[in-house]
Amino acid sequence: MDVFAQLLGGRHRTLLFSQTLEIPSEIAAQLAGTDCGLYFDWGPDSLRYLPHVDKRPPLPNEDVLELLNLARRSKSRSGA
Repeated sequence: MDVFAQLLGGRHRTLLFSQTLEIPSEIAAQLAGTDCGLYFDWGPDSLRYLPHVDKRPPLPNEDVLELLNLARRSKSRSGA
């Protein structure tokens, strides 16, 4: 990972920081799912960035969404 900065209106950018990030094969395999994302957290004890996989919560199914819509419509009709 390279982090650059460029002054507003400037033409050149400057490298501020460069860090190699490692992704172990078991974590890479978890990323095959479309509901997963990877982020890195600084590990002060290990003095390196540690990879973590975060999984997106499942979307509610259509039946639940329809019930929520019915409840909203019911509330708006009752003036609540």
